[in-house]
Amino acid sequence: ANVLKAAGDDATATFIESDADEQLLLTVHFKRAVRVHHVELGVRDDDTRPTTVRTFVNAPALDFGDAEAQAGVEEFDELAAPPSGERHITLKLKYVKYQNVTALTLFVSANAGADTSVLSRITVFGKPRESLNMNELKKVG
Repeated sequence: ANVLKAAGDDATATFIESDADEQLLLTVHFKRAVRVHHVELGVRDDDTRPTTVRTFVNAPALDFGDAEAQAGVEEFDELAAPPSGERHITLKLKYVKYQNVTALTLFVSANAGADTSVLSRITVFGKPRESLNMNELKKVG
């Protein structure tokens, strides 16, 4: 399902926005286990961009209370605005902590000062986790 809203008449300018405050909780489910290298968040050039993001792995039933109380896998504090002309923030993940991911949750806990947080894109970079096919094993000896 597409949770992104269209911005006015421009259907290509989609976004997701928190509703009551700056907090936003998103979970991306994968069909099979993956290894995640980094995540790019599409942001606007204003105060709605996230400044604090916490990641969670394989916690699909997480709610806002849990996300606030738990430490998570990594926390990205004081995220800087993207360089001029760029519209994304890159979360460079500690690759060894994201080796068997079936659900990746992002918790935006603060932004640059606006009442709500807005993301225009979420791009996850990684590769499928190679699985062992028991049928391919050969008896030795």
